[in-house]
Amino acid sequence: MLLALAERFAPSRAKAFVPSPSGLGLSMVLPGSNVIAMFLEGLMAEILRRVVPRFASSYVVPMASGLIAGESLIGVAIVALKIADVMPLK
Repeated sequence: MLLALAERFAPSRAKAFVPSPSGLGLSMVLPGSNVIAMFLEGLMAEILRRVVPRFASSYVVPMASGLIAGESLIGVAIVALKIADVMPLK
């Protein structure tokens, strides 16, 4: 609640430093590997936005969607391989 209030009422110069409440909540629920992957994808998107803005405006969202879908499919494949006893269970 405090972060939401800070996001709403903080001075405009300080708003850039207020962390996203939903982002923090997701990072506490999701596994660390997923959070790190999301951070790296966001970092790549920001670098692309600064270096080649025309490319980024057209392709960042489809690329991010593909990465998210691909990661989900790999997760399902890993579970299927573990169920089929091809991969060892930890």
